Amino acid sequence: MPEEEWWRAVELGAAGRYGEAWAVLEPLAHGAGRIASLASSTLGSHHRQLGRHAVGREHDERALKQAADEESLVEALLGLTADAVGLGEPETARTWLAAAQKARVDDALWRVRVRAEWVSAEVSLLTGEHEAARAPARRSLELAAAHGTDRHVAKSLLFVAVSDPAEAVAALRTSWAISTSQHYETLVWPAGELLIDRAEDNEKAEIRERVLSAVRLISESLPEGIAQPWVAERKV
Repeated sequence: MPEEEWWRAVELGAAGRYGEAWAVLEPLAHGAGRIASLASSTLGSHHRQLGRHAVGREHDERALKQAADEESLVEALLGLTADAVGLGEPETARTWLAAAQKARVDDALWRVRVRAEWVSAEVSLLTGEHEAARAPARRSLELAAAHGTDRHVAKSLLFVAVSDPAEAVAALRTSWAISTSQHYETLVWPAGELLIDRAEDNEKAEIRERVLSAVRLISESLPEGIAQPWVAERKV
């Protein structure tokens, strides 16, 4: 079923197996309706995670055109907000975020609500408003924890760490522990890159090797033209 295929691609992406995920998502994204829109949004998210925000925007623009319900509409709007953040366009980011916040999101769509808090934090961080980012970062963590999803908790902790220096080390250590134990490779490398400068000297080599392992796994699933520049930008 298309929805099951989409969920499978989501899990593949979380594990860092982007190439396999894209093989599933591309056919879905070229259809019409809700699943096509969600597949396009997921492709946009994957490309953003690889620093390819302009490519992500292309997928998210398509997702917006395909949106067929509340969930797919808000996902597309949040994707476009995040693209603008990555491209350094604060006014555009605020415009898209405002559009997303006007849409009514049912409580059952908790994943969408968590992502909305992430993106809200990102917009504040883009303009250096770290204190303003703390509330949505904390709300994302509370929502994720309430619904028992380790991956969303681990990512929310990264936003807590970046927005609140007082919480940074504890948040990063917890995010790192979750990500490494659950093999969320797409979170292992950002958590490790942030943690390594704050870790004890006797921990640094182990963190670096685990990050490099995640980077290798992710890069092996990518086309060479995408893998090489992404690996070159890693900080370990």
